[in-house]
This record gives sequence, structure tokens and C-alpha cells, in this order.
Amino acid sequence: MVVLNKDKIDKLCKKHNLPVTDIDKEILELVILFNEIGLKTEFCCIGHSRVEPISIIFHKCVSDEMLYTNLTNIFGDEKTRRETHSDLGVFQKWVRLHNSKGKDLVFENWCFTGEACMFSFYRTNMKKRIKYVNSISKRIYENFVNVEGKIIGAD
Repeated sequence: MVVLNKDKIDKLCKKHNLPVTDIDKEILELVILFNEIGLKTEFCCIGHSRVEPISIIFHKCVSDEMLYTNLTNIFGDEKTRRETHSDLGVFQKWVRLHNSKGKDLVFENWCFTGEACMFSFYRTNMKKRIKYVNSISKRIYENFVNVEGKIIGAD
């Protein structure tokens, strides 16, 4: 792991009730960090085939306002963004219609997709995917500490 040691990972997985065995180990730290900054996750995948992107689906309780409030924690303040421009990923609203017993149900969740893995060299190389995920984890961790003045996993 990049920013969290095993003890912190175990502690934070329990705190957020994360099913560790169901989460791709390559993306576990990033999932923990999203939960720790207040963006509860529901599903995730490192992307195992050539066409699968890195993706994290957030719980339906993550509102637009919660996401917007946390964008500074994720991408850093304006000065940081100017100095270290990087394509960290894309947040999109995932909306789908499901028919259950003749009744249409609409589900919507925020989804994070790792943008860099859209390029072909990330699609075919798991080491590059892991490096990319680790860079996002490190950036979120550093920005959260700088913006909020908190140490993740300290409480």
C-alpha cells in the first residue's frame, strides 16, 4: 500500500464495514480513502479485461453536494491543481432504469472512473493500472491532510 499501513487498513475497513475479501486488493486503499473522506462506496473494480476501466460506484447516500464538497479533498486546492495538473479521473452520475414486477425503478449513483486507464497502454498492463491507482490514493491522502488538517486513520 502507498499511504496506509496494514494496521490502518484493517482498522479503517472495520470502521467503514468494508468487505475486504470482496474488494480487488489493487484498489482497496483507494476505496478506503474515499470512504474516509466521507464518500461511501458500494461497488468497485480494478478492471480485469482490456475494456474494463477502473471504477468505483458510490453508495446512493452520496449526494451531489457531498461530492462537490469533497472535490477539493480529492483534487487539491486551486494552487495545487495549477502546479500539478493531472488527469486523476472522472466523476459521473450513473443512472439506470430497472423494471421490477411491472414497476419502473430509477437508480442513480455517482461513479468514479479512472480516466488514464481509457488509454490503450493502461488497458493492457496491470502494473500501470496499479501505479495509476496508487498515484490517486497518494494525491487524495496528501490533499485531505493539507485541506482538512487531519491524519487519515488517526481517530
